[in-house]
Amino acid sequence: MNRSITFRTDEELIKAIKGPDEMRNQALYFAYFKLGWRDSAINLVAKYGGDIHDGDEISNDALVAVDRNIRNDKFNQESSLLTYYLAIAKRIWWKRTRRDPKFKSLEFELDQESSTSLEDDFFNKEKLSFLEKVIEQLSESCRELLKYTQLGYTNEEIKVEKKFKNANMAKKAVYRCREKLKSLLQSNSTWYDF
Repeated sequence: MNRSITFRTDEELIKAIKGPDEMRNQALYFAYFKLGWRDSAINLVAKYGGDIHDGDEISNDALVAVDRNIRNDKFNQESSLLTYYLAIAKRIWWKRTRRDPKFKSLEFELDQESSTSLEDDFFNKEKLSFLEKVIEQLSESCRELLKYTQLGYTNEEIKVEKKFKNANMAKKAVYRCREKLKSLLQSNSTWYDF
């Protein structure tokens, strides 16, 4: 691998990542080490209570996700590659701290000041778009039931709207629809990138 190659723009990096394996590896190496993506992710994880080992793992996982998303045309260039990479790293770290008991006492918050940042907007749009596609796979009846629950309808109100015999039947129908949605999400690896 020629480590002296440089990439001046995100477009050049994207083109190389989509290219042959040698170019792809050079582009990923360049971004990860020369552009400092790895160090940025390690610093991000450290900011939220992780150590260098955690940061290194998260930085690797984020690089794999970025690589996969670029090659699968899921990166729509609404932000810079670095912003996209860090947003993925932040999401991976956030999920890990939620699952790992050693972080239960950690006051982990995503930056409140960045909640309206470009990276969050981008991820919210991506996540919403993905969810809409998955929800479209549900039956019309399930989509309506989930819409009612999202709008705050009670089981009694859903019973009236959907003409169920009683509120308990409405509750069971909503539960089954949620389980179908959950199953669809779990069967799609893209969901885990969010």
